[in-house]
Amino acid sequence: SINTAGVVTYTDPQTTQCMGTGTVTIIDSSYAVYAGQMTLSNCTGASASLNGSSLQGLATVDASSNPKLLALMMHGAVLGVDSPFFLAFQGT
Repeated sequence: SINTAGVVTYTDPQTTQCMGTGTVTIIDSSYAVYAGQMTLSNCTGASASLNGSSLQGLATVDASSNPKLLALMMHGAVLGVDSPFFLAFQGT
């Protein structure tokens, strides 16, 4: 979820069990492009190495979908290796 202040909370209960917290901020209000950052925690099993990973990247909103979709394209170091992540949030 994302609140009106841009605070992001993420939970993946089906695969990694990871939780993430971070922020999304406006880069330029003329475009649907945002900066995002998130830190992962509570990951279990094979995904435990993601705990503490700090992700950063860009986000965009697909206003043509219903509900609107926020797509975050991020990267962060996992065990010393820069790794890509894609997260999607649907509006209500």
